[in-house]
Amino acid sequence: MKINLNRRNALIICCLPIIALIVSQFTKNYRYSEYRNIYLFGVATVYTLWFSSFLWGILNAILIWRKEKQKFIRIIWFLISLLPIIYMIVGLIIAIITDY
Repeated sequence: MKINLNRRNALIICCLPIIALIVSQFTKNYRYSEYRNIYLFGVATVYTLWFSSFLWGILNAILIWRKEKQKFIRIIWFLISLLPIIYMIVGLIIAIITDY
């Protein structure tokens, strides 16, 4: 099975927030130690991975919407490409609802 570039990018985009969560778990122990620079580098990496997944997801979704011919396949890969954004929006909605 051959996966084109946009579909492969959509799968990579979904992995970026997962990698960010793993990095944050590994570096949180260094927050109050003499190796604080490791923690600061981890925080910068986490923010970079999250924001790049948002931007890259939007750009890839636009490319998928323009290049895919089949409507069903287009919608599926479009949503896969936007999964990090959908995840964050759902998380914010749940946080707002449970706060009140």
